[in-house]
Amino acid sequence: MNLDWSTFLLEIINFLVLVWILKRFLYKPVLDVIERRKAGIAKTLSDARAIRDGAEALKRQYNDKLSALEREKERVRAALQTELQAERERRMAALRATLDEERKKHEVLEARRQREHTRRIEQDAVVHGARFAARLLGRIASPEVEARLADLFLEELARQPEERTQAVRHAVQGSDEPITISSAYPLAPDRRAVVTDALGKWLGRQVACRFSEDGAQLAGLRVTIGPWILEADLQHELRLFTESTRDER
Repeated sequence: MNLDWSTFLLEIINFLVLVWILKRFLYKPVLDVIERRKAGIAKTLSDARAIRDGAEALKRQYNDKLSALEREKERVRAALQTELQAERERRMAALRATLDEERKKHEVLEARRQREHTRRIEQDAVVHGARFAARLLGRIASPEVEARLADLFLEELARQPEERTQAVRHAVQGSDEPITISSAYPLAPDRRAVVTDALGKWLGRQVACRFSEDGAQLAGLRVTIGPWILEADLQHELRLFTESTRDER
């Protein structure tokens, strides 16, 4: 086989022309398309990385906000627990104070009820005792007992305080009204004279006495000097005992 150099040269020229044509009209556009595709892919990857970074930043922000929210929730829960505990303690203290106040009121009412009950029992006892004493004194009342009470009256008259003596003297000063003396039993003349003389000495002047008998008296004397009444009789002593016992309560 003989090599035709002219043909070979033409083939080389054709090949080079073909390569130039391919490079000019096909390869370069393909490279441009590939470059644009690579640029697009790079941009897409860059955008994806940017989106990923943004997503991670958002995730971190979300986690930070979630952590902050959890911390705030814990703080609010702790503050609420503290407030609830304080409110519970305040209400318990108020309840205890109310219960203590009610207990004290109940104790006061119970003590008052006990005192009232005791007072009624004592009053009943005093009334029954007074009735018993009245019946007993009514049995022992006699002229002899009345004479002894008259002697006691004269002894007490001599021991009267000076201020009371002066008060009685001042009350009857300038008055001619007789002194009224009542007794359960008639007084003997000599006993009347002794009583009149003792009253005159006590008042510091001559006195006139009007004697009478009072069936309501058990035994003893009741002396009326102006606005003053001096009593030394069983009924009066019994009444004074009952009244003084009530006053002490």
